[in-house]
Amino acid sequence: TRLIMAGQDKGLQQAVQELAQRLKVSDRVKVPGFLNSEQKAYFFSQSDIFINTSRVDNMPVAIVEACAMGLPVVSTNVGGIPYLLTHEETALLVPPGDVQAMVEAISRLLLDSDLAAKLSQSGRRLAERSSWEQVRLQWEQLFAEVLSRHN
Repeated sequence: TRLIMAGQDKGLQQAVQELAQRLKVSDRVKVPGFLNSEQKAYFFSQSDIFINTSRVDNMPVAIVEACAMGLPVVSTNVGGIPYLLTHEETALLVPPGDVQAMVEAISRLLLDSDLAAKLSQSGRRLAERSSWEQVRLQWEQLFAEVLSRHN
């Protein structure tokens, strides 16, 4: 098992690395920081599950990117995330700060390959619906409806 903790360092990177050293798992923990598109593609291709532990978030692009790469997602159900993801359809959602629920959700995916495959496929469809081409059409339709009401 490996953990890749990517993203902008918000003051936890050093603490995570020190904890990994104390637990003697530092060879299994990578903290590459903020990733460009090429690095994201590489790390996503090396991963089996995408884990989002945010306590506050609206619509994290990283989740949609992980879905596009076919990774099953485990995420906290904060902010706009429950409007983006559906529990047990496109992801497994857990309460923020509930470490046990996060561990159980990850374990479910590791033990249930059918569930992991279902979330992967559903997530991929979600990412396709989130493409600019699809979203632009929805915006155009919304603007047309609003304008027709005011004319």
